[in-house]
Amino acid sequence: MHAILAALAAVVLVAPAAGCTYLYGSPRAADGHGDGGGAMGDLAGVDGGANLPWSPMVSNTLEALRGIWGCDPADVSAVGTNGTILSSQSFGSWQAQVYGARHFHAISGIDCAHRYAAGAADNIYFATDIASWIPGRAPNASGDLFGVASSGAVVVVVGSGGEVRKGSISASMWIASNSGVTTDLYAVWGVGLSFYAAGANGVLLYSGDSGGSWAPQVSGTNENLRGGWTSRTESDAYVVGDHGVILHSIDKGANWERVESGASVTLRAVWGSGLLDVYVVGSNATVLHSTDGGHTWPVESTPASSDLYAVWGSSASDVYAVGDAGTIVHRP
Repeated sequence: MHAILAALAAVVLVAPAAGCTYLYGSPRAADGHGDGGGAMGDLAGVDGGANLPWSPMVSNTLEALRGIWGCDPADVSAVGTNGTILSSQSFGSWQAQVYGARHFHAISGIDCAHRYAAGAADNIYFATDIASWIPGRAPNASGDLFGVASSGAVVVVVGSGGEVRKGSISASMWIASNSGVTTDLYAVWGVGLSFYAAGANGVLLYSGDSGGSWAPQVSGTNENLRGGWTSRTESDAYVVGDHGVILHSIDKGANWERVESGASVTLRAVWGSGLLDVYVVGSNATVLHSTDGGHTWPVESTPASSDLYAVWGSSASDVYAVGDAGTIVHRP
């Protein structure tokens, strides 16, 4: 069924030029929001798109998508610029909602009844279902929130100036947590009691008490670190960043090793279904896929042409990546 729907989604659009398949209908403009020439998503110029491992999806928006998360394969949300929240409860169909004009930067959740979207000006929205989002803020935070993560009944947000807030499951109460840094933190992720945060100039932090206290880790780089992921067993952790940086730890971040990615672009997000199935996405529609424990990172071609900002999946056979100009691509 997934293959049939993906094929239908790929047939939607404008008449292609010779030898080129155009997806969606509008190229990305300089501001990342498209040129107004279409209303479906990004334009890609990829020969032989039918043979690619990734398929395009019609997002029904030209906004830049910055995060994606789902509580199960039939309940997935994506967030982006200008208050955009997309929802999908049937594979291949996305509905767009707009909540104000502020940008959303990240999304995460505990389960289908507890999901969180973090964004500009300390905004963090909470939803008990896929279509009902309640606006809120992290009190006394000093700027934009760039990352949100949840584990158990704990929610942690990070942002500009080293901001860290630990929230209740209902997002009704937020407590400041001292990160010990003043640089921007771009990402947070966690499993069990272990949380990591990463940010500008190679800053990397670890918390072993669900975000209550934080200790610095030696990243070995001064590059900006943009995203991270930890395996369910907590045995492996990855961090990605500018100029193709991929860091790997097998001891809860006590030691980080830089691995050769083969990329020089900004890498923005990483996600895996397990130790032998890890994806990294970034600028210029870059997708890297390691199936050997992070030793090698072959490039995978996609029908996208825009920068990719987030990757998430419900399993090894259900993976999404999102990015500029409403781009959503899926790998079955």
